[in-house]
Amino acid sequence: LIIFIVKFPYPAPSGEFNAASLLSKRATQFRGEAGLSSRWSLYPDLWEKITTAPAMGRGFGTTVTYISSDPRVLEQNPSGEYTTYAFEWGWLDIWLKLGIIGLIVYIALIIKIIIIGLAKRGINNNSPDNANTIIRRGLIIGLAALTATSFFSPYLNHPLGIGYVLLLSVMLDKKSHNS
Repeated sequence: LIIFIVKFPYPAPSGEFNAASLLSKRATQFRGEAGLSSRWSLYPDLWEKITTAPAMGRGFGTTVTYISSDPRVLEQNPSGEYTTYAFEWGWLDIWLKLGIIGLIVYIALIIKIIIIGLAKRGINNNSPDNANTIIRRGLIIGLAALTATSFFSPYLNHPLGIGYVLLLSVMLDKKSHNS
């Protein structure tokens, strides 16, 4: 849909816009990106903190201090030192807080939800493309996208992400539905 809108804009655009060059420029531009540079500045300090309690984690509310180049941080503190308990590296965030054991359990839960969601059939077992199956597949694709996005953003450790996982576990529970 986006490509169609870009190729056939209505009304006529007022400036030059080339989606392909814009996306390729964005994908290769690492300098000057405050979020990206902050993420990479956080990584070594976050990893160091993880290694202090790798098996059981350090618990919710654990903070990490690092040097950020984000203009908002520099405005508050010119040295760039920033302490936070919310991290952009989603899976590392979970590892820091829950430990490798909690991370494995979380991944196992997500895999179980995906397997159950893909294994279930609709009301009419002869018709795999009924509305329930299509919705279920869409929800599973959403979970897969959320899982992939969590490499660079804390979506699965956010109340909305946790809520999505809980909602899917209830919706796809084998014992509560006969479909």
